[in-house]
Amino acid sequence: MPGLHWEGPALATVLAAVSAAPSAACVQVSAGDFSTPLSREDASKAMLAMRLGSETLPIEHGGPVRLIVPGADCYVTVKWVDRVEVRTAPATDTAQAIARARLER
Repeated sequence: MPGLHWEGPALATVLAAVSAAPSAACVQVSAGDFSTPLSREDASKAMLAMRLGSETLPIEHGGPVRLIVPGADCYVTVKWVDRVEVRTAPATDTAQAIARARLER
């Protein structure tokens, strides 16, 4: 969303801190059953937002942690992130499936 100032660690920084294998092809970010895969290239542009403006990220905006991927479709910005996995192959993209199902209604 234009005009919002998100703050938090770059996903690439988090992956480096845990020594994620560079050979792994993707990063799966999830909140419960809502999950989206990111290529390592997209993951390198992403942020795990923990603040909005000067305030702690509120629950209604995805707090305590929300995935922000500049230029990605809106369903990729996972709210309430509870899991980040480095994978050799992507798991099911339930975020896209849920978004498409809502459009078909």
